[in-house]
Amino acid sequence: CALLRLQTDHSWLWNDQNYFVPYYSASVLGSLVRPGLPRSVTQSLLDDGVVDVLVPMVRGSLTWMEAQQAARALCKLAQASPS
Repeated sequence: CALLRLQTDHSWLWNDQNYFVPYYSASVLGSLVRPGLPRSVTQSLLDDGVVDVLVPMVRGSLTWMEAQQAARALCKLAQASPS
């Protein structure tokens, strides 16, 4: 997964145009999670560790744009997560 790779392989992140990966990945995750999303999909995202990837992005590991998109994705995931 590119999101996991960006946390460990910083040379890959800054190679070519890979620095766009965090922003667009968080944006896609934020768009994917919406009200009415089946619990199985939400649970799958949680089981796959998406929270562990998004939290460092919110903490500002890259830029404010990635942090904003990651926070959006986490908020939407929290609203849709199974109880």
